[in-house]
Amino acid sequence: MVKLVVVLVIVFSIVMFVSHFFSGNKIQQYIQRRGGLHVSTETEFFSKSSAQVVKYHDKHGNLRRVTFYENGLLSSFGDDEIIEYSTSSPEYRKIEKQERNAEKKNWQHEKQFYKIKEGELVIKQEFTYPNKNEIVYLNDDLAPNGKYKIGFMSYVIVEDGKVKELTMI
Repeated sequence: MVKLVVVLVIVFSIVMFVSHFFSGNKIQQYIQRRGGLHVSTETEFFSKSSAQVVKYHDKHGNLRRVTFYENGLLSSFGDDEIIEYSTSSPEYRKIEKQERNAEKKNWQHEKQFYKIKEGELVIKQEFTYPNKNEIVYLNDDLAPNGKYKIGFMSYVIVEDGKVKELTMI
C-alpha cells in the first residue's frame, strides 16, 4: 500500500512538472479553434498557482482576453471577454444598435397632461419634471405666456409656448 502511494505521488509530480511545458500548446489550440491570432501572453502569479493571461484577435478582429489557469492535468480557461471591439464585428454592430436605440428613446419626449383651472395643459417632457424650452400646449394650442400651477407648490412659467422656468412659488 505504501509503495502504491509513493508511486502515485511520483507520477503525479512528474505530470505536474511536464504539463507546464504543454500549456503553450493548449493556448494555441484554444486560439486556433476560435479562428484567432495570438497577440500576447502574460503570466500572473498567485499564492499557490499561476495563470497565463492571453490576448488574441478573434476571426472578426476583436481583441479578446482569456485566462489560462495552470493546474497540471486540471488546467482550464477562464472567461473569454472582448476588451476592444472591431468596427466590422457583429458584436460591435449589436452594441452600436443598442446604443442608438437607447439614445433615440432618451430623446423621445413624452406628453405629460396637467389638469388646471384654464383647461388641459400638455407639456412634451423629456424627464419627469418639465425642463426649460420644452413645448407647452393649453387646450390643444400653444400655451400663452403666463404662470401655470401643475402640482402642489409647483408652477411652470411659459413664454412663447415654451417652458421658461419651473418654480415653487
